[in-house]
Amino acid sequence: MSFLSFFLKNFFLVSSDSSEVSGKKDSESPESSKKAVALTFDDGPSSFTGRLLDCLEANNAKATFFVVGSCVNSHKTQLKNEYKLHMEIGSHTYNHSDLKTLSVPQIKKELGSTNKVVKSVIGTTPTLLRPPYGSYNKTTGKYAGVPMIYWSVDTLDWKYRNVNYVSSTILKETKAWDIVLLHDIHQT
Repeated sequence: MSFLSFFLKNFFLVSSDSSEVSGKKDSESPESSKKAVALTFDDGPSSFTGRLLDCLEANNAKATFFVVGSCVNSHKTQLKNEYKLHMEIGSHTYNHSDLKTLSVPQIKKELGSTNKVVKSVIGTTPTLLRPPYGSYNKTTGKYAGVPMIYWSVDTLDWKYRNVNYVSSTILKETKAWDIVLLHDIHQT
């Protein structure tokens, strides 16, 4: 089980048919006294994913990868390795579309196409959804079918693409139980 799964099951109630996330501390859990953060990577898989996976494995770390369906066929090996290493696989739609701007059939297609291509590669469908741009509404929630996950620390790695800036942002802004937004499509 990834940290994000543990975190959500033990500390937060998340509903796929709601835009609400409510905190629920599980005081009986022996893990509740541990401090951790969730590392999440959007927009892949990509040619940089393998190096990232090597780093996570070397440090006995887990992460959640929100994959873009249209990237999967070009990077099947990376997705298979994510799954083999017990990383959590979530959907980030098929074309990285703003779900709030789409019709219901378009939303269903974005989510269904991603589920289909991911399942064809690893044998299972994504367990979570991160709507691109964090953009959602009630319609998105109604058709998500899985919990929608956001973030509490935006590293802006997509904008700055500077290792020192991203590292500094993470170290300055991240505290226990945060969900850190990163991207595995950039070298940094």
